[in-house]
Parts: sequence; C-alpha cells; structure tokens
Amino acid sequence: ILSRGSTPQERFQNMQKTNGSRVSTTTKNFTRTDSLDSLDAETMNTDLFRKFDEAFNITLRNNPTILPGAPTVIKSIKTALFKVQQSKVAKEAETMKQLDQLKSEMSNMDHQISQQREELARKKEEYSKEMDDIEAAKKVLKQKVDEAKGDNDEMTKHLDFLSKSRVDVEKALQAEVKIVEKERDALLKATKERKKIQQIQEENTILQDDVESMHEEAKKENQELKEKKAELEKLKE
Repeated sequence: ILSRGSTPQERFQNMQKTNGSRVSTTTKNFTRTDSLDSLDAETMNTDLFRKFDEAFNITLRNNPTILPGAPTVIKSIKTALFKVQQSKVAKEAETMKQLDQLKSEMSNMDHQISQQREELARKKEEYSKEMDDIEAAKKVLKQKVDEAKGDNDEMTKHLDFLSKSRVDVEKALQAEVKIVEKERDALLKATKERKKIQQIQEENTILQDDVESMHEEAKKENQELKEKKAELEKLKE
C-alpha cells in the first residue's frame, strides 16, 4: 500500500479505505491491552515503520479530526494499522518470492520445453529421413515387382508355347526313337553277320593253311617219287 500512493497522505488514505473494517474494529476495542498496542524496538527501527510513521503523522497533521480520541487510542490504531500493513508487506514479499520461484521454474520449464522441442525436431527430421528411405525402398520394390511381373508374363507365354508344342515334340521323339530302334536292330543284325563272315574267314584261313600244308607234303612226296623213279631207271640200265 505504501508503494502505490504518490504522497504519504494518499498512501495512508488508500490504506484506510482498504482496511476500513479493521480500523473500525480496532477503534471499538482500543481500550484492550493486547499485542496490537505495542511494537518492539527492532520493528520500530525498520524502513517500513519509518515510512509508515511519516505517512501516518502527515495525514494526522493535515486531517486532525480524522481520528478523534486520546493519544493512546491513536497509538493503538496506528499499531494495528502498521501490523496489518506489515502483514501485507510480508505477504507481498512472500508472493514476490513465490513469483521469483515460479519465474525460475517457468524458466527451467521453458528450457526443458526448448530441449524437448529440439529433440522432437531432431526425431521429426530422423522420421522424415526414414520415411524418405521407405518411400525410395517402396519405389525400388515396385520396380522389381513390375519387372518380375513382366518376366512372369513372358514365362507364362513361353510355357503356353511349350505346352502347345509338347505333343508335337513327343510325336517327333517317338518317331526318332523308332528310327533309332530300327538302326539298332540293323546294326545288331550287321554285327551278327559280320561275326559270321569273320568266323568263315577264319575257317577259310585254317583250311587254306591245311591245303598249303598238304600241297607241300604232296610236293615233297612227288619229289621223292621222282627221285625213286630216277634211281629205278638207273638200275635198269
């Protein structure tokens, strides 16, 4: 209250308006001797009390009829008003302390929020990068799927062609098998005939050797006969 008025009188009047009910109560009970009737020396030496006492005295000088009564009553009222003002100043100081604490907490909270925002921004950037990578991978996968689909279509066409020509191929193979079987039978027959011819040739060779041997023996016998005949002719002579 002391800090709001432009003059001590205005501050005191504002204090009276704010605490009218408490002043009235104090006036009615001014004859009581309690804690409101006295202030210790330490309290009276504070800047707050000196400023309050100055404003109170100036107000009384300028308005002598504002507080009728004996000096003890005025002192009791003054003490009560000061203690009310002191309580409010203490509350204001506590409020300012709490406000400073709240500001400090708000500052810490702002710092934490700023850090969280930076963390969220970083995570958002990482998420965005991951999404870009996923989109790129999806494009590559789609391209591969399209290529595989094209290959599959081409393979399906080729299989259809093979399926259609399978009967012709089987027929051609059967014809080739028959030809091979015929050639095999002919080869087996020729082999048998060749073996027979070879056997006959071997037998002919043996007979020829026998004939030549007999021819040599006959030739020798004939030579012996000629020699004996010559000897007989010589004996006849």
